[in-house]
Amino acid sequence: MAILTRLDLHQLQEMRRKKERLEYEREILRESALRVTQTISDMPHASSWMDPMAEYAAKLDDLDRQIMDLTISIEKQILLIESIIQILPANQANVIRCRYENGYSWRRVARELHYTKGHCKNLHTAALKKLGL
Repeated sequence: MAILTRLDLHQLQEMRRKKERLEYEREILRESALRVTQTISDMPHASSWMDPMAEYAAKLDDLDRQIMDLTISIEKQILLIESIIQILPANQANVIRCRYENGYSWRRVARELHYTKGHCKNLHTAALKKLGL
């Protein structure tokens, strides 16, 4: 059986947040590139007019690569968590899924599962104890 730690659970949350930041950064960069493209296409240009676009393309490529790497890491972490939480009762496993796999806040976990926030936290504590965390 694979070993799961609290750090693994928290790292999954952090990977999700980092991926969201990178996706936002990528969107801003794409919008900037579009504005530059529109400006460049309306202006006469010298032979070096593609330099800004090449820089945008390189940055976009790097962001896409980072996002893909994070996506793969997130999927691997989810598979690890899923393999381990199989021993939990369904309600506890669902709390772990919502909180860590989906990255939900406690308020959203409660809303999704139709429990109170306090009950969700109690199920979470029980699940962690059962997993030895």
